Amino acid sequence: MYEGRDSSGRKRYRSRTVRGTRRDAERVATNLHLEVELGVAASGGREPLADYLQNRWLPHVRLHRQPGTYTRYAGIVARCIIPDLGRLQLRRVSPVDVQGLCDRAVDQGLAPATVHLIHAVIQKALAQVVTWQLVARNAAVRVELPRIPMRSVTVLDRPAIRRLFETNEPYPVYPLLVLAVLSGLRRGELLGLSWSDVDFDGRYVIVRRSLTPVSGQGLVLGPTKTHQERRVDLGPLALSALRCQAAQRRAEGVYADKGLVFTSAGGSPLHGSTLHRWVKAAFERTGLPSTTRLHDLRHTHASLLLARGHSLPVVSERLGHRTKTTTANLYAHALPTSQRAAAQDLDAYLSEPADVPV
Repeated sequence: MYEGRDSSGRKRYRSRTVRGTRRDAERVATNLHLEVELGVAASGGREPLADYLQNRWLPHVRLHRQPGTYTRYAGIVARCIIPDLGRLQLRRVSPVDVQGLCDRAVDQGLAPATVHLIHAVIQKALAQVVTWQLVARNAAVRVELPRIPMRSVTVLDRPAIRRLFETNEPYPVYPLLVLAVLSGLRRGELLGLSWSDVDFDGRYVIVRRSLTPVSGQGLVLGPTKTHQERRVDLGPLALSALRCQAAQRRAEGVYADKGLVFTSAGGSPLHGSTLHRWVKAAFERTGLPSTTRLHDLRHTHASLLLARGHSLPVVSERLGHRTKTTTANLYAHALPTSQRAAAQDLDAYLSEPADVPV
């Protein structure tokens, strides 16, 4: 098939040898025509999927994604994708192969969320293959995946929040609990908060970084989940908790030397396992269910604001969501127009006498 002229003006042709039926040859000819139309490299797609993932795609991910994301993707590639499909050439990977990969993961008893993650990784990897014009199609775009069950959101009511604060005020975890409820910051954002990000006079904090554990590197300060900074205004209670934290840091002699707000007693970054132990003990002291998580305080922050009539854009901005749709989907239960209000309104409407104008 003719595909143009090279830099010296010579004509270039692309061909494939087919061993099979006429229908096989027609299918190969169609794909060949598509490759020429899309500008796919003539030599592209011949390397094994394993080589592409290890030598091209993962190094690219390391440069352009957060360290935690790279570590997670590399683990999925090594454990799940390469042992199953790594021997196939890129151009030979088909939707049937990707569907089989996901189906076998389900058969092995992996959680639906894990199966979705496996699919997401190979879909991103093959999308990059198309972008780099090594093959013409992404074989992972039409795959049937198991449904992920919705996890119930735990929201603390006002008595539970007051009990949480009062019970844990003597403990080091108290300022972090207060800020988690009153700011809605993610765990990594709380741990990555620096004193330079706190403006006591302006009564706000700037969320710039997130502290996350990375395999082989320990705790790493990186960008937020959305790679965007945001300002979160605070009230007197949250600011008072931060002042208590600052006083405690000064008393321990670490405030002037370390930039992070929440640290260990020696001033080093607070590891996730230590924080988990502190928070779990705080919830036990308060009498909360054992299933309660630190992230539920973020849910509580958003749900209470929406239930009290604050606008969706404001809550979305405080949470650092990319879109208001994300906030609406997560916290539809807390929007002012609840099912009960809707049911009562419709019941009242239909109960009105027929002669009452609508």
